[in-house]
Amino acid sequence: MKKILLLMVALFTLGGVTVSAKKVYADLSSGSAVGNATWTSGTNTFAWTAGSYAYMVVPGGSFTGDLSEYTTVGLTVSGLVNEFRVDILANGKTFTGKSISSNGSIVLNILEDFNLQWNPDKITKEDLKSVTAVRLNTNSASGSAVITDFYVAKPAALLFNDAGEAEFDLTDLVATGGLSFDEKTGVLTNDGTGGTLYVNMPAEGIDFTHFTSLIVNHTGDVIDHSEIKDTKNNISNGFWGSKYGVNFTTGDAMKFNSATNVNSIVWYGNNAVGTMTISSIKVKASVITCSVPGTPVSLNTLQYHNFPDGTNATATWNVGTSTDTYYGSGSSNASNYVDLTDYEVLRIHRDDQTDFRAFFINAGGSGTNQIDGSSQGKVSWNDAEKYWEIDLSKVEKYQGKVYLNTIKSSGWGTNNIVNGITLYKTPEGAANYLLAGKGTLTPAAAAALADPNAKIYDATGVTGTNLELHPANPNALFVAKAGVLANANNVVVDGTCANLVLTDGHPFKAPADFTATSASYTTTINATAQAGTLCLPFAATIPEGVTAYTLAYTSGDAATATAVKGTIPANTPVLLNGSGAASFTGSNVAVAADATNAADAMTGVFEATGVPTGSYVLQMDESNKVGFYKVDASDPITAQPFRAYLTAQNAGAALRIVYPGDATGIEAVEAAADSKDDAYYTLSGVRVSHPVKGLYIKNGKKVMVK
Repeated sequence: MKKILLLMVALFTLGGVTVSAKKVYADLSSGSAVGNATWTSGTNTFAWTAGSYAYMVVPGGSFTGDLSEYTTVGLTVSGLVNEFRVDILANGKTFTGKSISSNGSIVLNILEDFNLQWNPDKITKEDLKSVTAVRLNTNSASGSAVITDFYVAKPAALLFNDAGEAEFDLTDLVATGGLSFDEKTGVLTNDGTGGTLYVNMPAEGIDFTHFTSLIVNHTGDVIDHSEIKDTKNNISNGFWGSKYGVNFTTGDAMKFNSATNVNSIVWYGNNAVGTMTISSIKVKASVITCSVPGTPVSLNTLQYHNFPDGTNATATWNVGTSTDTYYGSGSSNASNYVDLTDYEVLRIHRDDQTDFRAFFINAGGSGTNQIDGSSQGKVSWNDAEKYWEIDLSKVEKYQGKVYLNTIKSSGWGTNNIVNGITLYKTPEGAANYLLAGKGTLTPAAAAALADPNAKIYDATGVTGTNLELHPANPNALFVAKAGVLANANNVVVDGTCANLVLTDGHPFKAPADFTATSASYTTTINATAQAGTLCLPFAATIPEGVTAYTLAYTSGDAATATAVKGTIPANTPVLLNGSGAASFTGSNVAVAADATNAADAMTGVFEATGVPTGSYVLQMDESNKVGFYKVDASDPITAQPFRAYLTAQNAGAALRIVYPGDATGIEAVEAAADSKDDAYYTLSGVRVSHPVKGLYIKNGKKVMVK
């Protein structure tokens, strides 16, 4: 039933809307042709007369929009009289498919079988992002064909659960020759003349290195043998006795333990007339699973509030009861809320994948911010442990807070049962995610690596060798056992990181104290301002062309700069003078997990952090004047990773920086220049040790450095 429903959804996505279903069929109940072509509904006959060619947009509406994820065009043809073709109009160009010259199930590879009209250039994925029509096109000789179905399809994709189980969708199967397949019923029919049944594989293939088995669950037998190939690695094997069930852990099938690009799975029909029914094609593999650290907290233990005054209220709690409201007031307006700001994940536990609706208060104060199972990138389903999981970091906030209003069933007036609603948050200093096992990634593990805010992955439960993991946050650290991960950077093993590489603009946190054999960080100092702030978790050598200063504040409107010589200590925020790219490095340096990141008047941050109101941040105004300016509550500012802000009491709107030997600072350019110390200053009063090309003030006079 699930697959039939998916097909019904696909039919309604036609007519100019970007399609997203696994396989999209045309509605052949009606259609109209152009020129000397005709379409006869009922018999599904496409016909044309000689003289000049014409066309018909695929009946039931054109397949339009972004089709870049689709790789095949399929149609079933009978009663063919003379050849015709399929064309794709995309990106302002016409791409001609190879001629259809035989009856039966025809499958065209979009990227291989469609050329720019009268030109060998093939269609590309970029072209497929803007498809305006898919057409049946005639030729100069008269002819006709009966077309019983027409579709576009995405390649097979396997999603493994935490038990390492996945299955091919029946819509991934394609039959040719004497075999025909009804994907809605799973019935495979053999007319006795052979033919093939194959999986619509992605062009890049599927990595089989961690597969343990492939099982075809079926009744009946019309197959002679099966064959699996990895043409890139020249690995192939035919299966006769095990044609419906392959064990990749024994015998000759173990060769697929090194098959990284399996691109062909085929079953060959025998010579017997008959049918069989396929209920599923399942694979099992070793997998890397993911969990969230911390002890679950029941949502019902948190205080519910009236909105917006914050007074206490009582939430409805319906767990284990067939109802349309699981939690809250049942109203989807912003009348009540529970504050989930300190939590990372909300889980809705149930026995099946029945949908839900959770309403959060949005930025405008409305409770109509709905999250449900279709909210891609925010929600995932865990099939092994049976829960929906909402990533609370992806939920729209009200005044910086995550306010949940209510959780309801899948539709108006629909009653369902949930078994519990729990919350998780990462304990201080703990990993964001726990990874365990070996092999391919489960969807949950893949989603964890795709989290740009994740800073620590505990991979000590991962086994195997030379596994390479790619996190979205390039500064994320993996804690692992020796020899398991092949990542070149940011892996901590037994308290040592061989190569710590930090990237500007991304968050960082140390899981525990460790030593970095090599450490590096590169930033770009604004060429106009020739100034910036910096705070690093390791002791870093100051590169040539850059000077660094700590800043102290006592009173008034000036902060005093003290030069740092040679090396900037770890966790010490500084003011930089320089211009352009600057690389800071260290060798055999200590990285602390719980450093304060403060020195004198400055505080450094390793992740995006809201600067406290009344503090000062280094900025350049519209006239390119550089200074430390006070943060006002009406104009909040976020300090980016590896930057710093300055704290001062009872100071004015801006702070001057008084450099060593100066009597004034950046707010008094001429006075600073009158110090007669042969130093160079920018026009905004920032002292530079190594001026680059431009206009400066030296000893009270403007000078040009060429």
